[in-house]
Amino acid sequence: MNFLGHSRISMEIDIKTMYGNFTGDFYKGRLENLKLPSDVKNGLFLHRKIDSISDTGNILTEKIDKKFSIFRGVISDIIIDHFLALEWEKLFNEDLNDSIKMVYRELDKYRDIYTKDFTEVYNWISQNNILYSYKNPENIKKTFAGISKRVRKGNILTEVYDELIKKYDLFHRLGIEEFRRTADIVHTEYAPFDNK
Repeated sequence: MNFLGHSRISMEIDIKTMYGNFTGDFYKGRLENLKLPSDVKNGLFLHRKIDSISDTGNILTEKIDKKFSIFRGVISDIIIDHFLALEWEKLFNEDLNDSIKMVYRELDKYRDIYTKDFTEVYNWISQNNILYSYKNPENIKKTFAGISKRVRKGNILTEVYDELIKKYDLFHRLGIEEFRRTADIVHTEYAPFDNK
C-alpha cells in the first residue's frame, strides 16, 4: 500500500503513528537500534506490518500482468491509492482534501527528524498535491512515467496506464477489496512496537 493507504490505517489505528507509517520506506534497520521517538517506531512497525500483509496474498497483484514482474507490488500500491482517492468520501465519510491536510499537519510535527530523501519526496508531494491528484487516472500515468525514469529496467512502467484502463473495473473492485483485507488484518493483529 502506498501513502494514502498507509495514512488511512494510521488514522484508524493511532494518529501518532502517522509519521513513521508514512515514512516507513525511508528508515532501514532494526527498530530497537533506531534513535527515534517511540511513536515514530510504532509507526515504522505499523508500516512494516502493513507491507508484510500486503505482500502476502495480495488479490490485486495477482491480476496485474506478469510482464510487470518485480514492479507488480509497486503498481498495486499506486493503483490502490488511486481508487482510495477516488472513493475516499464514500468509503470513509470524510473529505479527501481535509484528510490530506490532516496528514500534512501530522507529518509537519516531525520536520526536525525528516531524512534527506524524505524531505525531497515530501516537498514534491505537498507542493504538487500528489495525494489528491491520485484521483485522476492521467496522473497515475504521469506517476509511472516518472518512476520509470528513476529505476533500472523501469521502461516497462510506461505500459501500466494501458493495463489500468483495460482492467479498470476489475482493478477498482480488487483495489478496494485489497485495502479492506489488509486493514482488517492490521486491526486484528497490530500491537505497538513499544508494547513488545
